[in-house]
Amino acid sequence: MNMVVAFDIETIPDTDGGGLLYDLEGLNQEHAAKAMMAARRTRVPDAMMLPLHQQKVVAISVAVRWDRESFTVKSLGNLESSERDLVAEF
Repeated sequence: MNMVVAFDIETIPDTDGGGLLYDLEGLNQEHAAKAMMAARRTRVPDAMMLPLHQQKVVAISVAVRWDRESFTVKSLGNLESSERDLVAEF
């Protein structure tokens, strides 16, 4: 049996960048994220996600099936890790 590897990257709206891009300063993160998505849907009505440059990486994980009996899951970083740290560790 061949080894199988799967990666998962979780993101959230980059409300810091979105605040600058859409002049949303003063809004909390939830309202800024909703405003960013509303702006996205004016251009792409059926959009389910923001474009990649408006997202922030908050978790990177890997699952490895080594063989029929061995399976490993690992997440990089910790709750305090920055996006830069997570991507560098990846």
